[in-house]
Amino acid sequence: MTKEKRTADYAMSVICILAALVFGAYLGTPGPKVWAHPVSEVMSVVSAQITKMEHLHNETSKEKNNEAVDKEGEETNDQKTDKTNDQKPDDSSGTVTQAAVEMIVSEAPAEAQPDYICMNANRGGIADRKEKDVLIHLINAEAYGLSYKAKVAVGQVVMNRWTGPHYGDDLLAIMTAPYQFTPIHNGSAYKKEIEPDSIKAANAVLSGIGVKELNDNTYYFVNPDFTEDKTIEQKMKFVCEIEGLHFFEPPTK
Repeated sequence: MTKEKRTADYAMSVICILAALVFGAYLGTPGPKVWAHPVSEVMSVVSAQITKMEHLHNETSKEKNNEAVDKEGEETNDQKTDKTNDQKPDDSSGTVTQAAVEMIVSEAPAEAQPDYICMNANRGGIADRKEKDVLIHLINAEAYGLSYKAKVAVGQVVMNRWTGPHYGDDLLAIMTAPYQFTPIHNGSAYKKEIEPDSIKAANAVLSGIGVKELNDNTYYFVNPDFTEDKTIEQKMKFVCEIEGLHFFEPPTK
């Protein structure tokens, strides 16, 4: 029994005893009419006090019940929170965290490269807008209608010249030099529709990608079906053939 309940019961007992005494006194008096009004007032006060005490007791009980329900709800929420926390990965255990998952999802996966691709064929380089545009047109014209592999091989020859010791470090000058890359020199390269793989190949060789058949000294290529000058074929060392394009390097001394 709570303290409030004991207090309320005690007050009600006192009030009931007083009421009984007053009523007994009333019954024992020879003049009930004289006591009628005072007794009535006392009984009204007693009744009001009893009602008030019962109301107070009910309100107190209701508040305690609400507090118990709220406390139970808080404990349930705490249990849910603890359960949720228990289900979270522990970084120290090597489990991938949510942040790590989001980072992995936000990063695009690297595109799988064909078997013929070499990731470090040359050191690559940064080309400005004009140089990149000319490189795209050169690759597109020299390997027009051919595969991505052939286009990368053509671009790799250009990169070998740029990064090698024999042709200087001016990429634009290398590509536009007379009698080197004929479609660029005579302007025919700019009349062909750009194929998507030509753009892709230009970006690839600038990042250092090449084909495995070529080496760092592969500085030349020709298409014997369209080239009347056989100087390169006669003086240079054959490296490989890719879709009709013949690639060469300087002869070993």
